[in-house]
Amino acid sequence: MGFMDPGNVVWFEISTAEGQAVQDFYGTLLGWDFAVDPDSSVGGVTYARIMAPGMPFSLFQANQTPERLREFAERGQEQMQEMPGKPVPGSYAWFEVGTTDAQATEDFYGQAFGWRFVFDDSAGGKRYSNVFTGNQWPSGGRYDLGADGVDYLMPDFLITDVPAVTAKATELGATVEFGPDTNPDGLVYARIIDPRGNRFGLFSAPVNGSDA
Repeated sequence: MGFMDPGNVVWFEISTAEGQAVQDFYGTLLGWDFAVDPDSSVGGVTYARIMAPGMPFSLFQANQTPERLREFAERGQEQMQEMPGKPVPGSYAWFEVGTTDAQATEDFYGQAFGWRFVFDDSAGGKRYSNVFTGNQWPSGGRYDLGADGVDYLMPDFLITDVPAVTAKATELGATVEFGPDTNPDGLVYARIIDPRGNRFGLFSAPVNGSDA
């Protein structure tokens, strides 16, 4: 199964009325650069590509349109082959579905996209399952938060020092919703809400060197 095949999660989007504030926050925190896409910046709306550090091309875009996504998919197969074998620090590398009804979540995504859910016994007893979207390796996770939790779907970004970046996020006005916490395998993780209410995760690779 290829990177851009149906069922995979390959994109994230930030829609905002405060574009400069978003760029300042994530640029400072994760080292992102932003490049305005003039072809899509019409009708008073600015579209900006998000350039994660070390990536050979723009994989993400703020306020992207379905038409531009289709264009990207059609012309992007050659570029996809240039991607590093593993995600680089600061880049999108995982997604997470937090849920108050784990069975309903699994039923929905399983039927809609063919996703498969496998309990993660390395998560230190958390009710966490890896999500297989068609590849032989997981590309996301499902976190069962129970009836008193919250429902969300968020991107997770690979970094090298979760406590330090989490502290920096709070300095920049974000709220730490969970963590930093360490799994038995050494993976360190935190869940953050940025100053405009967008939720995202930070994680560093387990001690065995795998990325997720």
